[in-house]
Amino acid sequence: MKAVRAHTLAAVLWGLLAPALAQTPLDQVDTRASLMPPSLEKKIPVRQIHVTGATLFPAATLEALVSPLNGSEHTLTELNRAVERINAFYGANGWTLARAYLPPQAIQNGELEVRVAEGALSEIRIDNQSRLRTDVLEARLAHIQRNAPINMYQLDRAVLLLSDLPGIESQAELAPGSATGLTELHLNAQNSPLLTGRLESDNHGSQYLGRVRYGGKFALNNPFGYGEQFGLHLLSSQSALFFGHLSAQMPLGIDGLTLGASIIRTQYRLGSDFAQLDATGSVKAATVRASYALVRSPELNLVGQISAESRALQDKVNATQTTIDKHAQHWSLDLTLSQLDRLDGSNLLALQLGTGNLRLDSDVSRAIDAASAQTAGRYSTLGLELQRTQRLTPQWEAYLRLHGQLASQNLDSYDKLAIGGPGGVRAYPSGEATGDQGWLSQVELRYAITPMFIPSVFWDTGSVRISKSPFLSGANHRRLEGAGLGLRGSYKAVDWQAWLAWPRTGPAQSEHDKSPRAWIQGRWAF
Repeated sequence: MKAVRAHTLAAVLWGLLAPALAQTPLDQVDTRASLMPPSLEKKIPVRQIHVTGATLFPAATLEALVSPLNGSEHTLTELNRAVERINAFYGANGWTLARAYLPPQAIQNGELEVRVAEGALSEIRIDNQSRLRTDVLEARLAHIQRNAPINMYQLDRAVLLLSDLPGIESQAELAPGSATGLTELHLNAQNSPLLTGRLESDNHGSQYLGRVRYGGKFALNNPFGYGEQFGLHLLSSQSALFFGHLSAQMPLGIDGLTLGASIIRTQYRLGSDFAQLDATGSVKAATVRASYALVRSPELNLVGQISAESRALQDKVNATQTTIDKHAQHWSLDLTLSQLDRLDGSNLLALQLGTGNLRLDSDVSRAIDAASAQTAGRYSTLGLELQRTQRLTPQWEAYLRLHGQLASQNLDSYDKLAIGGPGGVRAYPSGEATGDQGWLSQVELRYAITPMFIPSVFWDTGSVRISKSPFLSGANHRRLEGAGLGLRGSYKAVDWQAWLAWPRTGPAQSEHDKSPRAWIQGRWAF
């Protein structure tokens, strides 16, 4: 948003005072700021500073900010510097268009006036050229008061929440109003593409489900004009794996609440060393969720989400005529904080508290589970994601990631943490070192030669506790560590990334070992 400060009646004090004068008229002199050095400026006796024109804060609160100047003499420069404390106070509370200033005045007995012009929003002008219904757009701005001071926190929130809606590109700017101290908001809304998405391919699969994967993500944006979105995500590794995710979401109300629902279907068939087992499986899940933007601003955002998910899982080994059916109900509370700071860096912090209930459908499955892992029943998890991206120079950038999970009991494989693969310790295969709880970290140093060519070096490490409550003899912990080289880049609608990683903690156990291990991914957006 482009902000234009409200017009203020900037004024200053007279710099030549005759000590013998009981009254000093300042409304007849040039009130421009003094250009002489502060050491040569004449000092003005100030007994008491009074603040007038303030409605948003008590005058006493503002006067306390400049009270250290009472009872002594000060130069014009010192007085203007003190007035800026009031402006800073207004700005820190979101009233950045308010302006405190020294008006032309006659000082009597050291009584000095500081006047505040808080400004007001006189009108909102909307030019809607988007698919979003105009009444929906107007409703999202209706709570912004006209003919009242403008709080930039509230205004930024309304405009940013509007820009978050799919299928719309909005631009807002503040412009001078029809009179001094008045400001207008001009909002222009344009269409963004109705259909967006990307096609992707990678080798992030596994030896048993197919290494090479193909897929795509597609979104239908705001087709009916209410800010709704429909999504489809497909992923396949030839005949070994199929994943489908269908979703829908829609804003509810005008203040950052979004409701969504999705269904997932996954089918797989184990190959390679397990092909002779003729093992297959499936996951069906349905989720409903509600998210709310607790904080929405250019520098700081906090989103809360609650969700409920119903799962049906089946594992079948046809060679032994064995079928295991499981059902689970899972609820989660998520908080995601993102921040841009003054150190030229960005932070991401995500917390997830999950709880659920796992039910095994057959007597045989329940008996086996009771004598081993004891995963059935109520469980809880706590997840943490922390990321820091720090720009060191225009070309150098550092990246740090920390991820962790705690569990209340032994978990089903669906909820376990895996620290190997392209999203974890990249020197090991996908699915390597799974456990009920653990952590992983990634440290990366990048150098942007051009946007098309960004090489990097990285170091990954992590550890898992395989079972919260061990039920098998042998080691119950696994630690992985690796280092390597990376390359990423983009050109127009295409982006890619690749890594070459060497293990530091022994060979892989979940599949055939490789050193180095190579990962590659390419995507084309439309």
